[in-house]
Amino acid sequence: MEVSYELIRIRIRELRIARGLSQAQLAAKAYTTMQHLNHIENGHKKPSLEMLIWIAGALGVSIDTLVQNDVEKGSNSYRDLFDILLADCDAWEQRVLIHTLKALKQILRDEKR
Repeated sequence: MEVSYELIRIRIRELRIARGLSQAQLAAKAYTTMQHLNHIENGHKKPSLEMLIWIAGALGVSIDTLVQNDVEKGSNSYRDLFDILLADCDAWEQRVLIHTLKALKQILRDEKR
């Protein structure tokens, strides 16, 4: 079973934003520095188990919420990831991303043939 740090970092960021917390505020609550939290959210560093526990507590969620494996989530995991990725986009950004994804899908299918 592989841990998806990409999903973890996205979940952390989205939960932080949903709770109206800045990186500095979450970092203080999680007993870390804003720079360290920024590196985690941007995928430059993988959080330790201890750090995930502190972040989960600071966000008021269980650690399961942050690290729930894609396999456990079932086939909706990619949909969840797309929802998370699109959550902070405006309508124009969403249209561009969807259009790009449709074009990429067609290119991939054409390449298979």
